[in-house]
Amino acid sequence: MGRPMARASSAASSCEEPRSSSGRQYDARVTVALQLLQNQSSLCVEQAAKTVNLSGSRLRHLLREAVGVPLHRYLKHGRLLRAKELVENTYLTIKEITSAAGFADLSHFLRDYKTAFGETPSETRHRRSQFGQ
Repeated sequence: MGRPMARASSAASSCEEPRSSSGRQYDARVTVALQLLQNQSSLCVEQAAKTVNLSGSRLRHLLREAVGVPLHRYLKHGRLLRAKELVENTYLTIKEITSAAGFADLSHFLRDYKTAFGETPSETRHRRSQFGQ
């Protein structure tokens, strides 16, 4: 009984598929779908799933397994990181940054930003300018 398991594990270890954070192997189409969703903010999960020949529910499942959090949370965090970069490195207004980072509503953006980084975008900008960084 141990022999078939050994064959299966050696076959899996020779495969070049990417692995999730837990070390488990996952479908390479996940990488393509993540890139599509990150680069095209208007693209919905169903469209990305169709592009990589998966159902929307299967893609959501695989993405959650790969990144460790639900897809919407992962994508929102990426938009927040982009917004923080813009706050720190540009002179765009907070409203312009909200739009550029893919947020539709200023109040939700401000709430999510403060939750993620412990300060408002204005506080980030002020702190950054104080220390000349």
